[in-house]
Amino acid sequence: MKYSNFTLHKNYAQHYIKTMLKPVPNRKTSLSRLTDCPTDNPRAPARTVFIRDVSLYLKSILKNLKYLIKFIDCEYLPDFDNLESTSIKIGTFHHYRKIEDRLRRDEKEGQKGLNLRVKKPCNTLRETFKEKIEELPLDHKGHFIDDFYVNIIDHSYEFNSWVFCSSLVRDLSEIEKFKSYFNCECYYFITDYKKFENAIQKALVNDLKFHSLNNDGENRLEKDNRDLYYLSGKRQNVIYGNNDKCMVQECETFSEFIKSQEVKQVNSNFWFYKPQRFEEEKEFRFIIYATADKKHDKFYSTTDDFLILNCDLRDAISAIPVAIE
Repeated sequence: MKYSNFTLHKNYAQHYIKTMLKPVPNRKTSLSRLTDCPTDNPRAPARTVFIRDVSLYLKSILKNLKYLIKFIDCEYLPDFDNLESTSIKIGTFHHYRKIEDRLRRDEKEGQKGLNLRVKKPCNTLRETFKEKIEELPLDHKGHFIDDFYVNIIDHSYEFNSWVFCSSLVRDLSEIEKFKSYFNCECYYFITDYKKFENAIQKALVNDLKFHSLNNDGENRLEKDNRDLYYLSGKRQNVIYGNNDKCMVQECETFSEFIKSQEVKQVNSNFWFYKPQRFEEEKEFRFIIYATADKKHDKFYSTTDDFLILNCDLRDAISAIPVAIE
């Protein structure tokens, strides 16, 4: 089992304390008795200082420990005797935009919306906004004097990808609070970021290989069947705020923008922003997405809502607390 550096340092320090205390008769080595060395022992003062320093060091380590925890319904609790074949639920941006649970629903999950600054009018813009365009003043080059924005609430390329959510917890005493918040009795610890993410990607590749269509008979990836694809991942803690999650871009004319590939541009920065009201979740998320090449120049959206994947999570999760780096 992999331990963090913090855990190794803590174990080493505790071992060192026990070694140092061994020559002292009738000594207990618990942290609660570290500083009560007998004054009649000539070595006691120096060792008391050492022990006090180590005690403070251990407290600082414990204060900085972090635990990545997945809170789940008990029906999805892994069988820790058989982690080689573990079923986990994976959601998508679309799933969390429409989920029935109001607590978890985020209508703007992922990339949602576009604020487009248009520099000058065109026929497409006039047909869309009619009289409003004619009233706006133009400069000698035919550009709008005042900034003109087209707000597209449903972005013309509404990107959808797979999401796995967990919580970054610093104090294990808060677990009960999280259980109450998520209305879940069960949970497990993710002990290795990379192994966990790689396990999901490997399972998803196999799932897409043998089940290329969704329940409605549509391709699960919005691409030509002959096109190759790669699965990649991003992971980080979620940033909470009440800022607009729309992309901001500019173009010469609205018609040129519609014809360009920019209409399909994806900005992955929005994947890790959520409204302030979700802050109690302390979310750390894993995003798995499909691209046309390893340069990530072209993204493929998925038509999935959610799915159950069969993953090999050996050395990636634990039933007992294990800190992560």
